[in-house]
Order: sequence, then C-alpha cells, then structure tokens
Amino acid sequence: MRPYWKYPLAVVAIHFALGLLTAPAATATDADEGDKPILDASGRQRHFVLLDGGRLNVMDPRYEEATQIAMASDDPRDPFARHRPPVRAMVRDLEAEYGVRALSMISYIDYGFVAFMTTEIAEAMRSDSRVSSVKAEVQAAKSDFAPTWNDYGSPEVVPWGKQAVGTDDAVTTSNIVYFLDGVAMQDGTMGAHSDVNIIARGTVNTAYECPGNMTAGCRPVPGHATHVAGILGSKANSSGMRGVNPNAPLINAYIGAGNVSYDIIAAMDWSLSDSETRGIFAVANMSLSNPRYSNVLVGGVPGDVNMPMRRLSNRLLVVESAGNKRVSACPNAYGPTKSYDGLLVVGGINNTGNWAAPFNNSPSGYTSEPGTNYSQGCIEVWGPSTDVLSTWNNGTIPYMLLSGTSMAAPHVAALAARYGGTSTRPVERESYIRSKLFATGYTDEVGATIYVPSYTQAASFTVPVRLAPAGATVSSTLAGTAANKMYDGLYLTGLWNAGGGAPAWVEFDLGSSKSVKSMRLVSEVSPSPAAGTHQIYVGPATGGAGSCAGTGMTLVSTITGGQATLEPLSVAFTPTNGRYVRVCTTSLASWVAWREIEIYGN
Repeated sequence: MRPYWKYPLAVVAIHFALGLLTAPAATATDADEGDKPILDASGRQRHFVLLDGGRLNVMDPRYEEATQIAMASDDPRDPFARHRPPVRAMVRDLEAEYGVRALSMISYIDYGFVAFMTTEIAEAMRSDSRVSSVKAEVQAAKSDFAPTWNDYGSPEVVPWGKQAVGTDDAVTTSNIVYFLDGVAMQDGTMGAHSDVNIIARGTVNTAYECPGNMTAGCRPVPGHATHVAGILGSKANSSGMRGVNPNAPLINAYIGAGNVSYDIIAAMDWSLSDSETRGIFAVANMSLSNPRYSNVLVGGVPGDVNMPMRRLSNRLLVVESAGNKRVSACPNAYGPTKSYDGLLVVGGINNTGNWAAPFNNSPSGYTSEPGTNYSQGCIEVWGPSTDVLSTWNNGTIPYMLLSGTSMAAPHVAALAARYGGTSTRPVERESYIRSKLFATGYTDEVGATIYVPSYTQAASFTVPVRLAPAGATVSSTLAGTAANKMYDGLYLTGLWNAGGGAPAWVEFDLGSSKSVKSMRLVSEVSPSPAAGTHQIYVGPATGGAGSCAGTGMTLVSTITGGQATLEPLSVAFTPTNGRYVRVCTTSLASWVAWREIEIYGN
C-alpha cells in the first residue's frame, strides 16, 4: 500500500475559490463519429506509398556521401532537400508517371511518400515493382492519446507525479527530449507556452501541416501536446507548476491530429535524422498508442508503425504510453517488451501507486476512458497518470488537470533524460530506468507487479555502458566502406560492407578485458528484409583470420531470423569476460553489411 502521494491542498483550494472547474466544451467530432477518409477538394483520398528499398541501390558507397550532404541541407525552396537522393529520384519518377504530387516524404526510418490519388491510380501503383505497398489513409475517430481533463491550478505546484518519480526538486538538465505529438502552443497567441522551453519544431508534412508557426489548415491536438511538454519540463519560476526536468530543452515533432500512420512515421523520420544531424543521442516521448504500434496483431502481421519505432530507437530511447482501454497492452502498444531494445512501454498509476481506473473526466463533458491497459508482458514500467497538473494551451486557462497513460509516459521519459549526456545511447538510458525501479505494493489487473522508477531509488545494479572499441578487423571490405563506420555513432551515413555474402566476420578489440553483457547490431540488407544467422563470440585473444568463428573464442549467442535495414537486433547473454568480440555471419540472403554495432558491459 505504499507510497502515498497527496494532491497539493493549495491547488484544490484555488480551484474552488476561483471557480476554475471548467474545460473546453466537448464537441461531437471525436466521440461520436467513425474513422473518416482523408480527402482533397477533388475527392481523392490520401495514400501512404511505401517503396521497395531493394530497388534504391542503397548499398552503393557513393550514396552514403550524397546522403550526408542531403542531411545537412536546409533549403526553404525545396522541402525535400534533406532527404536521401535515391529516394527523391524514385519519388520524382513515380510522380511523373502516375500524375500525383508528393505532399511529404520519408527516407531515413523507411522509404516512402504520401499523396492524394484516385482509387484507380492507387491500384495501378500497387503493381509497380518499385512499390512495396499503397495504403489508403483515414483520420481516426478518436486518438488513443485523447486525455480526460478536469481543472487547473496555480501558483507554482510540485505535482504529485513529480514527487512519485523522486524529482521533488528544481534540478534541470541540458539533455534534449523529443516529443511526438500535436503542436505545443497557446491558443490566441500561436506561440509556445511561456512555462516550457521548446527549442525547435519538426517540419514534417510541409505541404499541409505546421512548419514552425501555426498556419491555415493546421489541426493541433487541443492541449495534449502542451500538457505533455509541461510534465517533461515546465519551468521552476514560482508560478503555475513545475515539471520533472524544469526548463529542459524540448523538440516538438508534429504528428497531426488524426493519429494517422504516415504522419506518425514522418515525425519519427524527421526526429531520427534531426538527432543524427545534431550529433546527439536523446529521448523520444510518444504519448499515444494504437494496434498499429504492436507486433502481436491477429494473424501475426505487425502494425505499420512497429518497425519505424525500432529504427527510431537507434538514436532515441522511445517511451510510449500503454493506452487507456483497460485491456491488454500487447495488441495496443509496442511489444512484446525486451531488455536492451531501446523502448519502454508505460502503464498508468494513481496517486496511491495502484493501477489507474477509470480515467473519469465527467466534469469536462468528454466520455470517460476505462483505465490503464494492463501488462501481460508488454508494460515495463509505470508512471503517474491520474489528475496530473501541467501546462495547457488556452490563453485564459494556462494549466489543467488531465488523466491517462499519456501523462505517465513523459514522467518516465523526463527521468530517463536525467541520465548521461548527448553520447548516452538509448540502451544505457533504458537500463538506467530498469535499475531505479521499486514496487509500489500493488499488482495490475492480471497480477503483474507494478514497478515505478524513482530518481532517489538506489540503483539495483550497475548500469551497463557502451564499450567503445579500440579498433576492428574484418574478413573483407568493399571499397568505399570501412570497419570503423560500425562504431562511429552514425546510423544514416557510413557502413561496413564485406563486399559479398556469408560467411563473413568482424572482430572488435575492446583494448582490455571487459565483462560483455549485451549487444545491438544495426543492419543494412538488400533486399530488405533478409533472413540470416549471426554468431557472437567473446575471447581473451584475437580469433585470427582463419575460421569465421575464430580460434579460441567462446560462442555466447546466436541470432537467427529475418532482419530489415536499420532494424536493431538486440541480444543479452551471460556476462562473459574478454577483450575481443567477433560477429560471424554464417548465412544471409544479402551482402553482409552493418551500419552500427554496439557492445555493452562493464
């Protein structure tokens, strides 16, 4: 039954004294209507076109240099200038051949574009060998991240959620957090809320969304993004409320108001390339959930956002809300969970530490939500989610109480951002959160123990860190690629390519004997995905240039199955001491190539 966090009485008194118990009037748009097709003025539906990566010649080393130049481009006359040249070229060809116009493009987290087109054009494009899939898109009737809300309060309050995660302080951090959400803004002024520090916004869907300031036709998610931003980093300034990391630098990547797959993937694409351009590793908060995020859909078909989330986790620790339907999180959020995968799914607790249900929003006029989704192996941590005070986006109502797992995720994301610096990898931050978990004394609806991370909780184990190689040797190398590209911290430009298929190997020298505990391997395959088998060996001495396995080395893990370009393959194994780590690819339906290989231990 512990711990007990009490809601600040000063806030309650102010609420009733000022009569501030109202919220924006509810409309019938989200609660009562079904999904709607996204149409232009001519009645053409918006379609998400995913390209076949195997047709893009991405294995050509010359392409890497061109991509690096593109990433550094900032040409306001060409919103596609930052994208990979082969993708731009293929999109231009498809535009000309099918008479469509790309509204937006993705080229890092995946390859594709979005455009309005007729059903006939979409059907014709589906049979094009350059196209992997064409999906007609709809605007969701009600996004899973729609919160409940009640009221707001001031002067500055330290919310119970901030206390629950052990950050009852004014400590701030210079570590950036990306939040993929609506536009964090203030109605009437069109500017950012004065209590949050938004240093940049993602220009995602330039043809019809919101590049920078608000524009005609932009549809922000009312209040949600601003509320999330406040939890992450509302300033300590003697007014309003105080966030988990006061005045922390935040980057807002706009996902659109309809919770549409392409918009979400485009925000991930921008965030991935932006973080690499900045040369940082950071945290991404995603206060949204839906079956499209899951890897356990009926029929074994993963959601179309699942793989992009994994690719985003190469540079950003992805923290996602579990959902508010009071059902299993597994088919509604990323899953199943796995240590060292760079992703955390967060369930919701109330201020007693118990799982939260229902999320009652009757004072607001909106339909109440059943409560937090439960684990069944797909929730890793829990966070504050009931009556959470944070910043709001209305010129006359600057703060609001909201409830939902949307509020739980940013508590955990902000806590993760307190650890390390700009070179701290997602796996290290994930392990840090795991080291800080404590049981609240409750279990969820299906009996899983509820664990909440706390900044003040003594670490339960030593957090494994990335072991930087002193050098690497390889079985062979394609001209224009290099072995050191596998540990330079760049995922979108630069790679090692063996110049042929399996068997092939790479061996890393850690400089001295270390305890090796886990690895993440980020592949480049063509065509993508490709089936393969990789063996990992650790030894006190080099395995030599002979056998792929290496002489005198110990096999610690074998990875078997399909892999896609930029997909991180995560594996943990019994800690093994050694100076040398060898990755031996024994079979692969592609050339053997790696973009980045990370080794963790102590």
